[in-house]
Amino acid sequence: MGLGKDYIPKLRNFLIIKDDFVEKGPIFDRLVGLWQKLDEIEIENFTEWKKWAEEEGILSEIEVFKNF
Repeated sequence: MGLGKDYIPKLRNFLIIKDDFVEKGPIFDRLVGLWQKLDEIEIENFTEWKKWAEEEGILSEIEVFKNF
């Protein structure tokens, strides 16, 4: 995949770290799959990404501050 060491902290939520060992977490393969799809379709900006994600049925909208 060719990721530098700076990516490990960013991927912490997708990895299982036990002592000196690192394993893929349950969402890791899904994240990699999304990266591969994005590489294939050559998205240039956020608007294009949003349109693609809506067409793929993978974009969800959530209301974070419902009670405010």
